[in-house]
Amino acid sequence: FTQHSLPVTWKAYRCWAVIRCSGRWPCTLFGTNDLPITLSQCAGCPQTDVTVEHALIFCPVSQGLRDKLSFAASIMDLFADTATLERRNESMHFVYKVCHMFLAPTDNAQ
Repeated sequence: FTQHSLPVTWKAYRCWAVIRCSGRWPCTLFGTNDLPITLSQCAGCPQTDVTVEHALIFCPVSQGLRDKLSFAASIMDLFADTATLERRNESMHFVYKVCHMFLAPTDNAQ
């Protein structure tokens, strides 16, 4: 088994699903009561009014994780209806890890 063919944790699935359904930051999964459209400041670059898309696709902080994906990351690819189970699991793992970097940087991602 590869890392991405393993089952996705419930928290990673919820993180991916919240973003897929709303396009908002899944802060509720990381201890707050908000689903903001933007964060005021990027966790790793000078960008302000940070969207989920910035974190997943454009931010240099998440580049290392993007480089490990088996496909070229785009918002459409990460949340595609037509993705194979392996690609969807890989997307869920990636989305959760990036959100964790931005929303809970002092905790270790599971």
